[in-house]
Amino acid sequence: MIRSIKIVAPTLFALLLTACASFVTPVAVLAPQPEHKGAEPDKIGVACAKTILWVFSYGDSHISKAKEMGGITDIATVEVMYKVLLADFFPLDFYRKQCTEVAGYS
Repeated sequence: MIRSIKIVAPTLFALLLTACASFVTPVAVLAPQPEHKGAEPDKIGVACAKTILWVFSYGDSHISKAKEMGGITDIATVEVMYKVLLADFFPLDFYRKQCTEVAGYS
């Protein structure tokens, strides 16, 4: 019994600590290309990834995927947005959605 507690307790503690971590997409904000200076971006691409209970993840929220979805060749701005449900009631987020929005030029 004590041996199983020595195994289960650290495992549960490590699982609870993972609630402090989050998945992050590396974001690099690039200035508009000189030929587009002063012009508003004409295209927007969005890519999203979702996670349920920090176990089941699906989707792709990389900048390159958002760029592909919008048909963008030159990036003007990058914005990352999160939506989290029931994070205050559970040690792990019940549902998390991360979207990357890229605006740019075709």
